[in-house]
Amino acid sequence: MSQSAASLSEFADSKISPAYLYSNSTSHKGPFSAVAELIDNAYDPDCNATSMHIDLEKINGKPCLMFTDNGNGMNYQTMHHMMSFGYSSKADVGDHKAVGRYGNGFKSGSMRLGKDALVLSRQDDLESVGLLSQTFLERTKADTVKVPMFTWRLPDREIISTDGGDVQTPGSDPYRKLPATNSILPVILKYSPLKTKAEIIKHMNDIASLSEAGNGTRIIIFNLRLNDGQLELDTDKDRHDFVFREFNEEEIGDRSVMLASKAASRQRRSTSTFQENPIRTSLREYCAVLYLKPRMKISLLGKKVRTRFITKELLNSLSDSYKPLGAGRAATRITFGRVRKRGDPYGMMMYHNNRLIEGYVRIGGQKKAVAEAVGVVGVIDCTFLQPTHNKQEFNGGQEYSKCLTALGRKLDTYWFNINHRVQKDIYGKETVIEVPLPDDDDAEGAASISGPTITWVQCDDCQAWRKLGVKLTEEEAEEGWSCYMNEDKEYSHCDAPQEDDTEDVTAKQQKLKKPKGLSKAAQKKEEEKRKNAAMEAEKRRMSHEKRKLQQDKEKLLQREKQALEAIEQRRPSMSLDAGTGQISRSSTTDSGSPGLSSRSTTASPELPAILKDLDAATALGDVPSAAGGAEDPATATASA
Repeated sequence: MSQSAASLSEFADSKISPAYLYSNSTSHKGPFSAVAELIDNAYDPDCNATSMHIDLEKINGKPCLMFTDNGNGMNYQTMHHMMSFGYSSKADVGDHKAVGRYGNGFKSGSMRLGKDALVLSRQDDLESVGLLSQTFLERTKADTVKVPMFTWRLPDREIISTDGGDVQTPGSDPYRKLPATNSILPVILKYSPLKTKAEIIKHMNDIASLSEAGNGTRIIIFNLRLNDGQLELDTDKDRHDFVFREFNEEEIGDRSVMLASKAASRQRRSTSTFQENPIRTSLREYCAVLYLKPRMKISLLGKKVRTRFITKELLNSLSDSYKPLGAGRAATRITFGRVRKRGDPYGMMMYHNNRLIEGYVRIGGQKKAVAEAVGVVGVIDCTFLQPTHNKQEFNGGQEYSKCLTALGRKLDTYWFNINHRVQKDIYGKETVIEVPLPDDDDAEGAASISGPTITWVQCDDCQAWRKLGVKLTEEEAEEGWSCYMNEDKEYSHCDAPQEDDTEDVTAKQQKLKKPKGLSKAAQKKEEEKRKNAAMEAEKRRMSHEKRKLQQDKEKLLQREKQALEAIEQRRPSMSLDAGTGQISRSSTTDSGSPGLSSRSTTASPELPAILKDLDAATALGDVPSAAGGAEDPATATASA
């Protein structure tokens, strides 16, 4: 063993360039996925926090994002691993699955939100501070990533070393005091927004106030990313929410990030036919559905996020299962249902180990030009798929494609089931008839199908979900709720186990299947019937448009005819004066009264422009009289 260790010591250590901190952060297309990485670290079993506070504050004039949890906290070694790349000792605890796996979330997430991050953590009688700073590395011209860190022990808070033993050995004390000349604290105070030791102590006391044990962690991110001179995360529209500002190519200077942002924008536009996807623009909406079964309370800018147990909010909910290919792989449950409000986003919510990976994905008939199953949400925990390292999508491949295809078929079957039912006639023959769904806004109609309204609410103290027989308003849910407020005495205390959430009384869960008597031929006939109905409707519309055009044409011709008749009535008559040999003209008004004689050859202003040429031609004698036919002068004299 010693020989192997000695040989390894002769090899050079691999270095990580400071520029990698920025390039690594560009894996996040937007800031919300970066925020989620920091929330995941608090949620995972090794930290096991029950609350997370996200705030935006100015510290010594600098705007800073602060993430504070009441978890187990970190000692020096744990913090050092968090600051390093690829170190992850996370493991599942019971049914609490760890989200983090790759040892990269804190680095990529924090550097995506800002240029520098200060970490303060408290665990029992130890308080540790670490600085991951691109500014520090640039100014010191470091050729590899260096992380200033220190730990002190309560209550005297004198900096101690961690190289005196093994922290994992029971009974050993790996910490010893460092000399007073230690320079780590001055470096952290120089490059962080906290400029004095007293300020660090104040933030440590704030962490301790969040839990009885006094443990927890606070991450302060500063030199935040800007867009057009403004913070990328906008609070102007809602002081209790972060809204994502779009990127500007000139501001960020990195074309790869700009292109990723534009791609995300195109995806939003292509999937926003019903309503723009709120989890891409609002951090509050994103945090509300971040976990399939939320365990942790999240507070955003001083206001509690109303986390959603999304499978319990759906109307007409039905369940099915999907079994991925491969021997020994268990089937995964799927829940389909309709949104409660018209206009709410819809699509497939795809989770992995309780964590949202892809939200509101259009599948099946929802992708058609004339979309079907509008307003239907599906929920599945895809533990059989592998998410990418930024946890924003699944690795593409044959298994992923097959899963989406199967989910699309199951969604189409669900949509058919809730819109049709089998009816027997007096002879027992089964026929499939269409059943119109009630209006989304019709609460009584919705209840007639879905059963009584049931609200699931999370206890602020024990984080367990309880089932209520009455509906709470959003304001009441956001104000807070605890088990002792439950009218069901069996579950009115935090020691009671969480109720079974696999059965939902709002709708009977059942296996999705085709109605009896509905064969493929019958389905084809129904499809042809819908197509024929659509064609007939289009024909009626075109026929109506054709009739309308014909009527407009007839009205136009009638108006032209009336105008010509009016012109004819106003056209002047001509006669030859035998004495003088001059042609005289007279016009007749609409009432038949004689007009002026010997009129000027200039046409009247009321006459159309075409009569101006007629008057000119008449004056030259090129036009016959209104009485009709050309008249010979001799004939005119004899007549006189």
